[in-house]
Amino acid sequence: MMARVRALVCLLAVFLPLVVKGGGPEPFSVHVSVRSRVYQTTVEEPYVEVVVYSIQSPGGPLFEGFTDGSGYLWLGLFAGLPQQLYIQVKRDRVDSAMEHTLPLVISDDVEVMPRGALSCYATYDCNSGVNEVHCYDWSVFAEMAPTESE
Repeated sequence: MMARVRALVCLLAVFLPLVVKGGGPEPFSVHVSVRSRVYQTTVEEPYVEVVVYSIQSPGGPLFEGFTDGSGYLWLGLFAGLPQQLYIQVKRDRVDSAMEHTLPLVISDDVEVMPRGALSCYATYDCNSGVNEVHCYDWSVFAEMAPTESE
C-alpha cells in the first residue's frame, strides 16, 4: 500500500506540472527593426535603444537593450502571458553613419500570447518628420497562414 502511495506521489510530482499550467512565466519572442528614410533611401539604424513594457506591470521594463549593427533586435523573453505589451524606441547619441539622434517613439499596446512573437517596425522619416513604431503579434498571422497540407 505504501509503495502505491509513493508511486502516485511521484507521478503527480512529475506529470502534474506538465498538465496544469500555472501563472508562471511563459516564453515569447520579440523582433524589432529600426529604419530611417532620407529622400529615396532607406537605412537600417544601428544601436537604437529598445525597451519592452507591460501594461499590467508598469513598474519597470521587461527588457532594455539595443539593436545590432544592422538595426535589428531578436530576443526571447519569459513573462506571465497573455498580457498587453508595448515598446519604446529611441537613440540619444549619434551612433550611425547618418550622424543623428532618433526621438522617442512609442508603439500601441499589443496582446502577446504564450509562445507568441511580438514583431515591431520603427520608421523615422527624415523628410516628413513622421516617426512611428508599429507592433503586432506575429503568432496570430502565423496561425492563419495555410499549411502545406491545405
